[in-house]
Amino acid sequence: MRFYFIFFCLSIFFACNNNNPTLHTEQHVKFRFTYKTKINYAKGFQIQYLSDSIAQATIFFLPDTINPISTYNFSGCNTCIKLPVYSFAINSTTWLPYFSMLEADTCIKGFSGLNYITDSLYRNKIENKKLIEISNGKEIDAEKLISLSPQVMMTYPFQGDKYPDVSKYGIVHIYNADYLENTPLARTEWIKFIALLLGREAMADSLFQLIEANYHLIKQTAQKQINKPSVFTNKPHKGVWYVQGANSYAANFIKDAGGEYIFADSNINNVYPMDFEYVFNRAINADIWLIISHEKPDYSLNDLLNEDHRYKYFKAVKTGRVIHCNTSQNQYFEKSSAQPDVVLKDLVYFFYPEVFTDYKPVFFKKLN
Repeated sequence: MRFYFIFFCLSIFFACNNNNPTLHTEQHVKFRFTYKTKINYAKGFQIQYLSDSIAQATIFFLPDTINPISTYNFSGCNTCIKLPVYSFAINSTTWLPYFSMLEADTCIKGFSGLNYITDSLYRNKIENKKLIEISNGKEIDAEKLISLSPQVMMTYPFQGDKYPDVSKYGIVHIYNADYLENTPLARTEWIKFIALLLGREAMADSLFQLIEANYHLIKQTAQKQINKPSVFTNKPHKGVWYVQGANSYAANFIKDAGGEYIFADSNINNVYPMDFEYVFNRAINADIWLIISHEKPDYSLNDLLNEDHRYKYFKAVKTGRVIHCNTSQNQYFEKSSAQPDVVLKDLVYFFYPEVFTDYKPVFFKKLN
């Protein structure tokens, strides 16, 4: 486990677990943007400081960076969302590490899908009724949400999803589209968006700079290596092999780790379906097979081969270079976005075993 040690003033502007409504009002009125963050990697949001007391955040549905899906004004005007935000209801486990890193875990009051949370900090909150389910099993339950009365409901802008209109109850609906970023550091940089809502931009910048520096150091080490391994990803589902595009999140991870993605010649950013035979012919001589899937605890190479006898013909299977992340046994989906440097080091460890000889991978392991 990695720990980020950040010293910050004990007289911080606002404590999330303070339930005095008068104090909320007074501090909202006094709020000033004493630190102005800059966005260097993320394309899905922009922050503009219109004055020392007003900031504007714009959210895009990538790859469209022209037409925003939402624009939010924060703090000092009559129609602004008042900062800092002290109470959230959210629907993604990937944001939990950011709240923890920013020492704002007590700000999360409601969550949609508690059964997906495995982090011990938040499991303890669930057991002690400090983190409440806001879903009815299919969608966010308006009555449950209203009963918690969070200041902000933060969700993904999934097209087709229907969220309750709770604005008349004083709850602001804010979109977070970090999942649309196609590079690791861009996705992680959304910690700065959450920090803006918390009034902790300086803290987020310090945390991000540590991750960024470590990521680049690992990347530079990988780029110096020769004999770059060819890599393919995933496995088919119901006869369809979903392949990441050349400029996808996964492809960029592979490139930064010093691998050569076998579909680097594709012109699609995200994921597209291919038939088994096409992928088989492209991947049969690839050096490494990289899989992320939810499996039983003792999932093995034999289990993989039992799924399709044709897998045995892959070079990566023959040479023992099937690298697997079993999401039932780790917190990849909860923590990987906030720890891109750890994911990258895992990949470099398997791509170039001679580089980090004393390292113990966190998310991935060789499938035996």
